[in-house]
Amino acid sequence: MFTTQNDLDLFSVVWFVFVWLGYSLFSEAKGRKVNCLKGVRNSYIQRWMTSICHRDIRISDATLFTILERNVAFCASTSLFVLVGLLSALVNLESIAAAFKQMSFFQHSSLDVLAAKLLLLVTVYIYAVFTFTWSMRQYNFVIMMVGAAPLDDASDELRTAYAKDVAGVLSLASNTFNHGLRSYYFSLAVLFWFVHAFAFIGLTFGVVCILYRREFASKTLRAMSFNQRSYQQSLR
Repeated sequence: MFTTQNDLDLFSVVWFVFVWLGYSLFSEAKGRKVNCLKGVRNSYIQRWMTSICHRDIRISDATLFTILERNVAFCASTSLFVLVGLLSALVNLESIAAAFKQMSFFQHSSLDVLAAKLLLLVTVYIYAVFTFTWSMRQYNFVIMMVGAAPLDDASDELRTAYAKDVAGVLSLASNTFNHGLRSYYFSLAVLFWFVHAFAFIGLTFGVVCILYRREFASKTLRAMSFNQRSYQQSLR
């Protein structure tokens, strides 16, 4: 099927991009039709924002927002550190190639191919930096919106509409953070490209299987869904 190693490497990169983008589109479409972590999470967010708009003291909520934003900031700074390390590796490409040649389980590649592998990782982590920092900004917007939320003496219609708006922005921030985490998972698959292109192809598919199971068939989803059903039944 592949006449040269370069053909196999090129196919593995195309496969990687296709699987990543394909799963993102697939999970978004499937999540609108069936129960998934994203849908359950959004319902909890709506409940949380509705509760905030019905109480005047929001100190505990501010603490929770701080924890959420700290998690995103940690991932953003970690991505920057990894990116600096990868750029340093590109500068010292010949030394890294010499080190790989001394390890039998790594595929021996030319400097150009090795540079392409590192550049793919650089691209993934550049995407991660932009994604996590945008998520941080969105969390900042949510904090400002919560600070401007109507007090308990406002009308029910105003508080309900405002809670929906805040929940929408918080859901977007959480989605963006989730996309950043996916880039971490897929970057682990890229690492196996240094071993062999077939390992890269297999691990890319493996990452999608793990993501699908966690999103649509995990114990966490079942537990959160049970809690959500119990809450809805208590309102009837």
